[in-house]
Amino acid sequence: MQNTIRIALGVLILLGLIMLPACSLMAAEEAVVIAADETREGSTFVAGDKVRIEGTIDGDLYVAGDTVVINGSVNGDIIGFARILMISGPVQGDVRAVAQTIRFQGTVSGSATTGSEILHLEKQAAMGGDLVAGCSSANLDGLINGSLFAAAGELYLSGSVARSVNLNVGTLNVADGAAVGGNLTYVSSTEGYISPNARIDGRLLWKPEAGEAVSTAADQESPWSARGFLISLAGILIVYWLAKKFQPQLWDRLAQPAHGRLASVAGIGLLLLISTPILAILAMITVVGIPLSIIILILYGILLYVSKLVASIYLADLLKIKYNLEQPWLWFAVLVALMLAVDIPYIGWIVSVAVLALGLGCGFYTIMGNGTTKTDTPDNPA
Repeated sequence: MQNTIRIALGVLILLGLIMLPACSLMAAEEAVVIAADETREGSTFVAGDKVRIEGTIDGDLYVAGDTVVINGSVNGDIIGFARILMISGPVQGDVRAVAQTIRFQGTVSGSATTGSEILHLEKQAAMGGDLVAGCSSANLDGLINGSLFAAAGELYLSGSVARSVNLNVGTLNVADGAAVGGNLTYVSSTEGYISPNARIDGRLLWKPEAGEAVSTAADQESPWSARGFLISLAGILIVYWLAKKFQPQLWDRLAQPAHGRLASVAGIGLLLLISTPILAILAMITVVGIPLSIIILILYGILLYVSKLVASIYLADLLKIKYNLEQPWLWFAVLVALMLAVDIPYIGWIVSVAVLALGLGCGFYTIMGNGTTKTDTPDNPA
């Protein structure tokens, strides 16, 4: 749950850094008003000191300002960044917002992902999907027809959640009349108050932070798992066997780009390692970009998975050249050594990043059709 919230909020902040400058170029007025009799077609970008939406938006709304009030209808998604954000009108899509204060007063047909200091889902408000929130204080008095995932300093729940509730909170208060259709699971240093008049259809589970910390410390004492290691090794070997059987020529070329231009390959790989997930997430903003984003992520995942194998073949080739070794199993020995090295405390992550960068870089050059190199190079002397 914590990872879900971190990822969601990270994406929101990234979108804010991109969208705020763009919106400021499009509209720099102190006050922007879309009147009640006005209809905007398609994606609408609005920015100003004070923004008020009274009309209809037939498309997605991208809005930024100090105070943003949305009373009109939005027949699409809302992506908003403000100091104060109030959403009263019906929203047919999802809401993704970052603000100091966020207040939901109307109906949202989709889900909402929010980052704020104060979050208030008022009694008349209704959420059609899930609510994912990170905040200092949350008052949830309305209806959530999906699940609730939240990290908050204080959380007060008096409304209804149709499905499960997963929380990481400082203090929790589940008041009279609150209803949870599934399990209520929360992590907190202190046990929350659950009113006897609140209805929880599933299990109520409190996870003290101290117990969780003990579990985490125990895990850190023994981060290596023989079972996990063997399963991972078997998976990589299966991929190797399938590739050699069905695409032997492509596989034989996969590690070749690193010979003679290791720095270039590793640099490209490191850039791809960092930028590919960001570009894929940005592509998902538009419907047209979703299939492209899925393809990019699938290819990215495949290259990440085989990166240890690519690195082991490259290093085995170097050992063969330097020490005149001819053992056919050398690449396998290097593969095992790399898989053990990535679990070494403190330095394992460095090895992991280097291996991933090398695998992505080799994959990029091979896919782009530039995977062959001359053999008389410093890394691969004649």
